[in-house]
Amino acid sequence: MSTRVGINATFASETPTGIGVYTLEIARRLLHRDGTFAYASTPSLAREFPKRILGTYPSLSPSGGTRAHLCRLAWAQFALPYLAHRNRLSVVYATMPEGSLLPTVPHVVTVHDLVQLAFPHFYPHLQFYVGQVMPRVVRRAAAVIADSEHTRRELVHRFGLDPRKVTVVAAGVDHDRFRPRPPGPMTHRYGRYILTVGDLRPHKNLPRALRAFDLLDDDLKLVIVGRSGQGSDDEIQRTLAGLRRRDRVVFTGYVPAEELPQLYSEAAVFLFPSLYEGFGIPPLEAMACGAPVAASNATSIPEVCGDAARTFDPTSIDAMAQALRDVLADPALWRRRSLARAKCFSWDRAADQIDAVLRKVAR
Repeated sequence: MSTRVGINATFASETPTGIGVYTLEIARRLLHRDGTFAYASTPSLAREFPKRILGTYPSLSPSGGTRAHLCRLAWAQFALPYLAHRNRLSVVYATMPEGSLLPTVPHVVTVHDLVQLAFPHFYPHLQFYVGQVMPRVVRRAAAVIADSEHTRRELVHRFGLDPRKVTVVAAGVDHDRFRPRPPGPMTHRYGRYILTVGDLRPHKNLPRALRAFDLLDDDLKLVIVGRSGQGSDDEIQRTLAGLRRRDRVVFTGYVPAEELPQLYSEAAVFLFPSLYEGFGIPPLEAMACGAPVAASNATSIPEVCGDAARTFDPTSIDAMAQALRDVLADPALWRRRSLARAKCFSWDRAADQIDAVLRKVAR
């Protein structure tokens, strides 16, 4: 029997960010290949690949919050093994470490980061899963994919995995969508601006970014793209209240994917101040659009940015502010570096590498 690959793509949503983007980009590329199918939580994949979707489960969509997360974990443990056997799959691939403890076929999981273990006080509600369940999931997986060498090292160190079991596959960027755009609408809306993109969870380090911005002496605005309500809103508001330039800070909330390339392209600087990342898709998207980048030197971020970004210690407000000044002093240099670096990454290459892992372990 020919190899039949099943993708657990239930983490994709209609308004994806981060891992949701990863799930959609990889699933779409793998579903174009013979013998590949998927379980989804959103109708968009079913519309795009009507003959390849084995089931759609809206209750598992991440837009459902904690309840959906718990449902997804239960579904992966109890329903997915049965479905994999019934659908005669050769291997199951999960774009998250939400695999089965008792798989009926070989399964492969991607681990994007271990941020919940690095900052346990930010994620008390997830400690049982990441401390007790996830280690067992990855140990029982036929293979594990990590987004970066940093995540691979953490998996080996924290969970005792054999390094040979973990394959590093860097995430990609959609070069058709994320490319330099001519200036216009965003500059008209905001004037000159520094841009940061990501959710507002505590490890994203927004309070220090606000203080670093406040040290600058020019007419720039700080435009912050990302959903609120993720654990650091109170601290962000307290920090904002103490800024002398708080009237120049703009919170956009979630921005549709089609607006992001223009936002990146017109930014005077893209700022990525995170304390921890398993990869970091936003700086890669920004570089693909030609934005000059100032980025944290923590965890996996240097693997993504290389020498194309002016890096800084994310715990130092002064260092962050100086990095912004340096990029603003020579934006043309950093734009050239950004565009060259972004060419090193693609979703097609990532999908090829993942497909090779899946077919190697398929029964």
